[in-house]
Amino acid sequence: MNKRVKIVATLGPAVEIRGGKKFGEDGYWGEKLDVEASAKNIAKLIEAGANTFRFNFSHGDHQEQGDRMATVKLAEKLAGKKVGFLLDTKGPEIRTELFEGEAKEYSYKTGEKIRVATKQGIKSTREVIALNVAGALDIYDDVEVGRQVLVDDGKLGLRVVAKDDATREFEVEVENDGVIAKQKGVNIPNTKIPFPALAERDNDDIRFGLEQGINFIAISFVRTAKDVEEVRAICKETGNGHVQLFAKIENQQGIDNLDEIIEAADGIMIARGDLAIEVPAEKVPSIQRMIIKKCIAAKKPVIVATQMLHTMIDNPLPTRAEVSDIANAVYYRTDAVMLSGETANGKYPLEAVQTMASIIREAETTLEREYNDEVPYSKEVSTTTAFLSKQAVRSVEQIDTQAIITDSFTGRTARYLSSFRATVPVCAVCYDPTLARQLALSYGVTAHYAEDAACPGSRLAAGIKSFIESGLISEDTQAAYMSGTIGQSGAAHSLEIDTVKEILAKNAK
Repeated sequence: MNKRVKIVATLGPAVEIRGGKKFGEDGYWGEKLDVEASAKNIAKLIEAGANTFRFNFSHGDHQEQGDRMATVKLAEKLAGKKVGFLLDTKGPEIRTELFEGEAKEYSYKTGEKIRVATKQGIKSTREVIALNVAGALDIYDDVEVGRQVLVDDGKLGLRVVAKDDATREFEVEVENDGVIAKQKGVNIPNTKIPFPALAERDNDDIRFGLEQGINFIAISFVRTAKDVEEVRAICKETGNGHVQLFAKIENQQGIDNLDEIIEAADGIMIARGDLAIEVPAEKVPSIQRMIIKKCIAAKKPVIVATQMLHTMIDNPLPTRAEVSDIANAVYYRTDAVMLSGETANGKYPLEAVQTMASIIREAETTLEREYNDEVPYSKEVSTTTAFLSKQAVRSVEQIDTQAIITDSFTGRTARYLSSFRATVPVCAVCYDPTLARQLALSYGVTAHYAEDAACPGSRLAAGIKSFIESGLISEDTQAAYMSGTIGQSGAAHSLEIDTVKEILAKNAK
């Protein structure tokens, strides 16, 4: 069964082979990336249900990420499917620095006293943990005594008990047994740090990603619409205005300014890791549901992210709570769910994608049977396209329509159909290969690129036939066909209900 909720999988060394070695084996990083072997692993993720791959620019350099992107392009050919490419910026964040020597992590016991250095450009030792702060800021003056410093999504808590003006270091007390590893995220709740809207590194990373042909940019720690507009300006300046921008909501400012951020962005990512630290964790579920509802109303895709199958980093099976978490995201009508460490550096990347896809399919079956409440029609978007899209979705229940077909130049009609959460496949015939990738994050939409043909009708027919060949529909399938003027860009303005065979016959004339 074709799932409707999309899967974003973060790529990293977990699925890569270097010199015949897997991630974690001695000497792995010293070997050259084996592109063909790695592409086979990534192709398996695509076949298992991954729709978009996330490239996390908080880790690795341009060479590493560029090699990774090239490997995915080979994997697409092996799998016979196109996927979306999402660049996730490092953003205005704080991370633990690299370590001196060969250490991979340091262990601490409750009550220990260590120091945290705010000076930039130094390495960590066990006694003094150095921080890498976006914009190379020295945050010494911004953090008060008594504040918590949380490492790696709160796995280790440190409490600032004193400040040393001479060294500009914090003396901290360890609040629980735990470890500190290199390049792990650091949060300091209830502390405003004067981050730049767009750090120099993010600017460079975005420009590099655009050169590689990425389809989506996830902008980290968005606080206002201005943060989105700055990235949009770079895209337009470089001739990449078509790239979709997803604002990551992961702090209180982002929540406070949510409406303007949704309006400015093309989509939203609910980044629950940092969010659950920056705001009380018990509020995150209601915030998640609120954001999903607002995105559906705005006709913009939304991704639920962070720790969805976290235990599968080290274990082959998920917890019952994780299964419920994914199912609830489906019930809330999210467009996509995301895997992070599970596929980037976990032991079971393929199993994680398979598990997530299986949970999604089961939850969608339950949704159809028991929770199929209609997505409300928004008067704010009461256009002809929106109206016809709603009727196409309604036809599924009223006259047993089994699929919805649309041809697409801009993706507008496909995204409207997605926003009304049809329970049948939405087949989008795209006339731009980039658009086909951009629809990889739209709920329920399967997009195929139709090559140039002798006439527009032939091109549409070829696109529809590709869906038949994939097994998604058949000639006998009753479908709702939304169209505009064939061969001309613009929103759909007509709707017909017929078999796929008849739709093909009419458009072949």
